[in-house]
Amino acid sequence: MSNLISNKMKIESVPIEEVLKLTEFFPSFSYTKEFLKFQKKRYGLASDLLGVYDKGKLVCLLPVNYSSTAAYSVYKDYTEPFITGDEQKVDWPEVARAVKKKLGCDYFELNFGFTGAIRANFSEFKATALSFFVLRLGLGENQESFFKKFDKKTRNQIRKAEKYNFVFKTVGAESSAVFYDLYKENMGRHGTPAKPLSFFHDLFACYGEKCRLLLLWDQTELAGANLAVASGRYLRLFFSLSRVKYWQHCVNDLLYFKTIDWAYGRGVRTIDFGASSNQDKSHNHFKLGFGAEQWPILNYRQGSKWHYIKDFLRQKKYNLKIRLNKIKKGGSLRSLAKINKLRLSKDVKESINFDI
Repeated sequence: MSNLISNKMKIESVPIEEVLKLTEFFPSFSYTKEFLKFQKKRYGLASDLLGVYDKGKLVCLLPVNYSSTAAYSVYKDYTEPFITGDEQKVDWPEVARAVKKKLGCDYFELNFGFTGAIRANFSEFKATALSFFVLRLGLGENQESFFKKFDKKTRNQIRKAEKYNFVFKTVGAESSAVFYDLYKENMGRHGTPAKPLSFFHDLFACYGEKCRLLLLWDQTELAGANLAVASGRYLRLFFSLSRVKYWQHCVNDLLYFKTIDWAYGRGVRTIDFGASSNQDKSHNHFKLGFGAEQWPILNYRQGSKWHYIKDFLRQKKYNLKIRLNKIKKGGSLRSLAKINKLRLSKDVKESINFDI
């Protein structure tokens, strides 16, 4: 890998209008106005779209969220750098140093998820415990061609679910309350701390009509729900929820299928099913059953050790809270083990929030 020396490399802000033209068909929503607005509203972070220039030529673009002390590409999420030239020329440690200098930060963290278009040497990066899952769709697809991408078990379970006469609806912020009730029930079942309702209000406020709820109803009862953001040809699935009583009717399989069909009709050609723990074999196998590809999420950090320590303690505190909630729910460590075993044996299909 060639080294980009500071006097040859420049980091400059790129106007959003130019970025939108360059990334019009790029499979990511982190280059959009809506994403940057959400990062500001939810986390209080400023944002910039930075171009890396080598000898005056644009090498790559990347979105950056930052505070007065730390910068991220991107915060509490993952992105893919938009490479315009030879990816082998990008010296990411040098880029990190230049970004810190430009923004006046002492810490920079990159969370990258590559979908195969870029195959460079990212030896400085470390694989996280998370992967994301991407389904690619081509021109002239239909329900029949979708089915050919799915494995046999997935196809059979979709057919079974269709016999139950679920009603599929797509709605927006007006149904956030009923969605949130199901979300809290799902999080409580697993002993996972629920996000506040304001998190979802912020999503709808920032993304507008791009943020949609895809619901399956059994008459007046909400059986399952997906929350997704569709931006151009790309869709990211944020949450996938369901009631246990409908698992036997394969509600999750039908919900994913309906989401794929709906997204394709809107012009989406890349569906990102979101991040999952590599240890969540059941959930990951479910996503792969829809023809998705599994890709690792890579991480690189540079800067003050204090940020490493804070992130480590924050994650440990979060993990401890989950364990205590599950112990409280199960009544004992033995009960907890049974709960975890049961969870793995059931078709649990819930997207987890990306958080390294």
